[in-house]
Amino acid sequence: MKKRILVLGTIVLVSLALLAAGIVLVGNYLKQQAPPTVVSLEFEPVLKDIDAPYHQEEPSFAVAVSAEELAYYKEMLAPADLKGVFKIDFARYFVIVAFQGEKATGGYAIEVRSIVQTGDRVTVIMHVKERQLGKMVDQAVTSPFHVVKVAKMRMPQRGSLTFVFKDTQGKVLAEKVHVVP
Repeated sequence: MKKRILVLGTIVLVSLALLAAGIVLVGNYLKQQAPPTVVSLEFEPVLKDIDAPYHQEEPSFAVAVSAEELAYYKEMLAPADLKGVFKIDFARYFVIVAFQGEKATGGYAIEVRSIVQTGDRVTVIMHVKERQLGKMVDQAVTSPFHVVKVAKMRMPQRGSLTFVFKDTQGKVLAEKVHVVP
C-alpha cells in the first residue's frame, strides 16, 4: 500500500513538474509571438517656415539627438528663431527635421502630422503640400521645412531605430537608421 502511494505521489509530482514546464514554454512562445507595442509619440512644433536656405530640390529628413547633431543643420534652417531650436533639452527630447526641398514658387508646405513607434520602427507621417496648378502663388523661390521635438518618455524602445518617413498617402519618402539614447 505504501508503495502504491509513493508511486502515485511520484506520478503526481512528475505530472505537475511537466505541466509547469509546459506553461512556461507556452508563455515564452506567446511572448515571442506577441506583436510589438504601437505607441503614438508626443511631439511639439519647434520651427516651421517656407524660407530655409536648403537648396537641394529633393526632400531631406533628419533625426538629431544632441545639440551637436542639430548644429549640422543650422545653416540649412531659416534664421527665424534658431535660439528656440538650440534650447531643446536633449535628455528629454530628440528632434526631427523635414525639408521639402527648394521650389521655384510658393504654394508648397511640409508638416509632421504624426509619429508612431512599433518596436524598433518609428513612422513619421508628413503632410506634403504641392502647388496647385492654376492657383495664384508667390513668385519667389521657397524651401519649406518643419522642425519638431519628440518626447522620449513614452518610447517603448530606444537604441538603434529605423525612422520611416511617409506622406499621408503612405508613400515612403525616406528611411534612416539612428540611435536614440
